[in-house]
Amino acid sequence: MQGIETITPGLLLGFASGATCLATCAPVLIPLFLGEASAPRKNSILLVEFLGGRLCGYLFFGCAAWSAGRFVFNGAALGARSTGYVTLGLGALMLAYGLLKFTSLRQSPGGAAAKSHTQCLVSPWRARWWLRDCPRLIPAALGLASGLNICPPFVVALSQGATSRSLAGSLLFFVSFFAGTSLFFVPVPFVGAFRRHQALTHAGALAAILVGLYYLYSGALHLLISAT
Repeated sequence: MQGIETITPGLLLGFASGATCLATCAPVLIPLFLGEASAPRKNSILLVEFLGGRLCGYLFFGCAAWSAGRFVFNGAALGARSTGYVTLGLGALMLAYGLLKFTSLRQSPGGAAAKSHTQCLVSPWRARWWLRDCPRLIPAALGLASGLNICPPFVVALSQGATSRSLAGSLLFFVSFFAGTSLFFVPVPFVGAFRRHQALTHAGALAAILVGLYYLYSGALHLLISAT
């Protein structure tokens, strides 16, 4: 039961940010596919390598977030009241993110893709330059670099990992988060799918709102438990 409670919000959170991840990574992936492969089968192999890099990044952050949480809380688990306040804050953040996403979609029906990686801790373009002499490592390195994108869902994922009761719980949450974002990349080997992801963007905004409501409910429940 505890596993389901960890997996479900992770999947929803990943789905909430999947469209943004796809739009942000499209400028990186399309040149990679067009320059190094053309057939969907070869593109699928490149995609697996790319997603493998992202998964490694997520697992690293899962370990780092949990370790940071243990340092901040001196190894003690959060009490019900503290957990409630933290969860309410995360819920408010995700709800605002989802509503703003819907607002931006209504104002910009075209849903233009992101043109830069200014929020990434390591630019994929810089990573590709560093590995210009090791082309076999480029797909995984681009996946790792593009996964280091500080957006509201990722901040929530970090907070969730930091407050997890165990390292396994933190890693399971990040694997679920990775699975949710990866759903958007399944049609990528066919490249043309990049042109039609507006409906998925709306679904991602709805998922963000659902995640926000879930965390608000969970936070309120923890506060009720602490009050009894």
